[in-house]
Amino acid sequence: MIKHNMTAWINGKIVHEFTLNIIVEPVEFSTGFDTYKPDPAWSYTDPAGHYHATSTEPGHPWPTLDVVRDEHIDPDDNESWVVESHVCSICRVPVEPAMILDKPAKPYVEFVPGRKSWEITVRMINGSAGSISIGDIVSFRALAEGHEVFGLAHVVMIKHSGMSAILEMNLVGVGSLGTRDL
Repeated sequence: MIKHNMTAWINGKIVHEFTLNIIVEPVEFSTGFDTYKPDPAWSYTDPAGHYHATSTEPGHPWPTLDVVRDEHIDPDDNESWVVESHVCSICRVPVEPAMILDKPAKPYVEFVPGRKSWEITVRMINGSAGSISIGDIVSFRALAEGHEVFGLAHVVMIKHSGMSAILEMNLVGVGSLGTRDL
C-alpha cells in the first residue's frame, strides 16, 4: 500500500487524499529436477588418442568437443525436442563429458511475484470531480519525489459524505499501473 505525501489527479482534477493498494499475486514456482554442471576433474582420451578435459575458462567447458544437436519430431502429436551430444572435434567420435550435481531439486515450493492488480480510494472536494459516474473509466496519475505512477481505473463506488464537502470514490485498475522516474 502506498500512502505518502503525493500529489494525485483523476481526469486531471486534483485529489484531496488517496490510498493506492497494489496487489501482487504470488505464483508457485519449483524446479522438480536437479541441475548439473561440468565436472572440473573430468578428462578422457578417445580411441584415436585425442585428449579431452573440462576447461576452467568461462564459455565452452570442453574446447576439444563439438556439440551436436539432433531435433526429433513426434509425428503423432507434432511435438519436437532437441537432444544434444558431444563429439571429438577431430575424429567425430562420440564423447560423454562428466557432469556433477550443481543444484539439487528443491524439496519446497518457491513463490515468485505474479500478476499485479491495483485499486484506489480517493477523496475529492465534492464538485471537483466533474461528471464522473459509477462505471466510468478514468485517468489516474500521482507524483512524489521524482517518481510517477499512472493508469486507467474503473469507478466502482461513489459515496457522498452527507453534509461534508468531501466525495469518496473507489476505483479498480484497468490493466497495469505504469511507473517511471522523473
